[in-house]
Amino acid sequence: DLGVYVSSNQGQSWTRTSTGLASGQVNRIVPIGNTLFAAVYNAGVYRSTDSGLNWTSANNGLTSLKINDLVLLGGNLYAATDDKGVLRSTDQGQSWSAAPNGGLPAGTILSMAASNNTLFAAVWDQAVYYSTDNGGTWVKSAGGFVNPYVAGLYVGRGIFTARADSEWGSCVRPTTGRTGGCSMPVSTRVTVAPFLSADRRSYAGGLNGVYASTCLVNQEVTVSAADYSLGSIVEKSIVAAYGVQLATGVETAASQPLPTMLAGTTVKVRDSNGIERLAPLFYVSPDQVNYEIPAGTAAGPATVMISNGAGFAAIGNMEVKSTAPKIFTANYSGSGAAAALDAFTYAPGPFDAKQSNGQPNILAIFGTGLGGDATEVAGDVAGSVTTRLNGSVITTGYAGTAPGYVGLNQFNIVLPEGITAGTYSLTVTRGGVTSNTVTITIR
Repeated sequence: DLGVYVSSNQGQSWTRTSTGLASGQVNRIVPIGNTLFAAVYNAGVYRSTDSGLNWTSANNGLTSLKINDLVLLGGNLYAATDDKGVLRSTDQGQSWSAAPNGGLPAGTILSMAASNNTLFAAVWDQAVYYSTDNGGTWVKSAGGFVNPYVAGLYVGRGIFTARADSEWGSCVRPTTGRTGGCSMPVSTRVTVAPFLSADRRSYAGGLNGVYASTCLVNQEVTVSAADYSLGSIVEKSIVAAYGVQLATGVETAASQPLPTMLAGTTVKVRDSNGIERLAPLFYVSPDQVNYEIPAGTAAGPATVMISNGAGFAAIGNMEVKSTAPKIFTANYSGSGAAAALDAFTYAPGPFDAKQSNGQPNILAIFGTGLGGDATEVAGDVAGSVTTRLNGSVITTGYAGTAPGYVGLNQFNIVLPEGITAGTYSLTVTRGGVTSNTVTITIR
């Protein structure tokens, strides 16, 4: 009989415990604390709070009863359906709604898996997709599948038992990558057991094999272009993304306004409000993309998706702040001599202590991340900026956008009276956030 069976003696015997459970194929059981959730095909999701003895329906808001799989990630339940994509519950099955499912094709989802902060979905006739933002955005996994008919998916350390919708004559062995020795009976599920190997892999079963992958998710990492820090991402700031296969070639923007596509590559940023925007691009290459955080991007967690001209994508997460000033350096490292000019002669350092008229000199320091209210807009936010030279506060004459440039900020600092020759440390602070430490040299 179909239903749920319980063993209290390590599998030596089994007892059917399905009181209240609708008749149908039970595709998955997921525990959350002391509560069990069962995916019953054609009947939806059921809940048990007494170790499976009694079951009640948990279908409030569920738009499809054809549930093929359940997976738990970050306290949320996700249901794979035949006809409604991925459904999500954020309150332990009390209610359900559709995950945004951006980028996920229509089709039957036979299996799901979760690893760290990533969801995987096996879409029939489409191969494997993954999401790092709770089902908001989905990206197709890169190659490797002979055909797209994926029956099941599991993330673990290995695979030793598997069943699919058609008999398989071979599988890819996790340790060697070679095929052979894995004939399997007909079924619509994949069941796996991890073994003790050092590598963490994702496994998928298709009509003609089981495939192991250590790189289903192509990650990108976005950092400040000024000092390469992770925690300094701000609306309209200049950033750099690093990864693999980010572009199929190398191209630099030739004019303004900056394009949102270079060499076939685009960058999309989905902010904490769920709004997705294309990012202006400075430069793209296979392993690096320089772009501007789009205007209007809200502070908070955001997802970045970089798609190249060949349809390959990389995805990553970042935290967007309202302000996080950073200073560019002459050697592009984020430390050492500041990217700066004499505000009157436009000469680089070392700098004169005084102007030609004997007044204290003014230097223009260049950075990014001052804030959306101070970038590519008219105005001066010097009153909210503190500049320190060797730890002592000096006058900030201007802080705002660098005229004519995208994402670039300019800080005009007034050198103190009586400053002597030497090299001085320099920082700027706004909103309680202090920049990287750079230097200026006075002659």
